[in-house]
Amino acid sequence: MKVKGTYSINYDTYYVVVEYEYYWKDKSYDSDFEDELTIKSITLDNNDITDFCYEYVKEDLIQDVKEYAIENKYENLN
Repeated sequence: MKVKGTYSINYDTYYVVVEYEYYWKDKSYDSDFEDELTIKSITLDNNDITDFCYEYVKEDLIQDVKEYAIENKYENLN
């Protein structure tokens, strides 16, 4: 299954929004569980910083978004 979602962080002095797609395939008798997170965009106070994040930001933000996507995957099913 594949879902789209939004992860946001509202800090004291800035606001970050991450748009993502999360794909997963549940484990079955003939295949293992698989999942993949695709970050579509990252904005900081309405400025696109997607490329900057991929080049300079540690994996912490990406891991936070993946954990959020996994926890909320059934809320965004269409």
